Amino acid sequence: MCFLDFLKSVRLPDGYASNISRCVTSDGKLTNLKTHDSHILLQKFLPIGIVGLLCKDVRVAIIELSNFFRRLCARTLLLAEIQELKKGIVVILCKFEKIFPPSFFTIMVHLRIHLPDQALLGGPIASRWMYSVERCLGTYKGYVRNAALPEDYVVDEALTFLSLYVKGLETKFTRPERNIDVICNESSSFALFKARLRCFGTSYLKFLSTQSDALQWYILNNCHEDIKAYLDEHMDILKQNFSNNLEQLQARIFPTWFKSKMEKMRHEGSSEATDDMYSLALGPFDRYTSWTSCIVNGLRFHSQCRDDTLRT
Repeated sequence: MCFLDFLKSVRLPDGYASNISRCVTSDGKLTNLKTHDSHILLQKFLPIGIVGLLCKDVRVAIIELSNFFRRLCARTLLLAEIQELKKGIVVILCKFEKIFPPSFFTIMVHLRIHLPDQALLGGPIASRWMYSVERCLGTYKGYVRNAALPEDYVVDEALTFLSLYVKGLETKFTRPERNIDVICNESSSFALFKARLRCFGTSYLKFLSTQSDALQWYILNNCHEDIKAYLDEHMDILKQNFSNNLEQLQARIFPTWFKSKMEKMRHEGSSEATDDMYSLALGPFDRYTSWTSCIVNGLRFHSQCRDDTLRT
């Protein structure tokens, strides 16, 4: 039961696996596990969950078996590593023979010895998974409600094929991805304004604290390539008037100096004072909108208050 309580408390990254905590029943069983969930359970959770529950000999043998599958199922396999796995699985099974009764060693347990040889012949196992085939077989089995008419799946196959040629209709082939993001400003030449971002969830209006100057310097310092000429010009001015702590002095003074310079150049109609450069010099406003979730470069992020309410 301790191991099941551990599984109920696990929170996985978004899209990493299904919600395994729902698979733990009240009578102490694991049900409705998908094939991918079983692999995650064997390779990731089992070595962590058995710590402190089993004696050292049993725990070490199970952890070594989990590491064997984790290394064997990697996307990249090295020849020397496969040879090491081929020798190591023999030792692991010998340790299992000291722990488990003979009835445990079925043909499926013996199959582990041949898995490294299959990887040597066929390459990485990740490209030869049977997940897709098993999912299709499960789908086809659900279609057969009447043994006399098992051809219902033909209708689904036909509609799926026709949906590839229907325009203006959202299908599983044309709908956007779940973690899709958008470019904030495609016409901008600054990487800062061309970031890929999509906010969602609850929004709040907040006000900046007294750290707005430090925030402005952080943004400008990370746009070093775009404003390098102005940073060098300001440093030359500081060297003429000061001799010590120039970098700290620039971090404190440069945002105000850069803003004044851009406003002057904008007033004079200089071509260097572009909209992006002027917006960068003005800095953040005194108030801003805060979101509880966002997607950046295809990755989903949640704030602490929203994350506490989720199972992933």
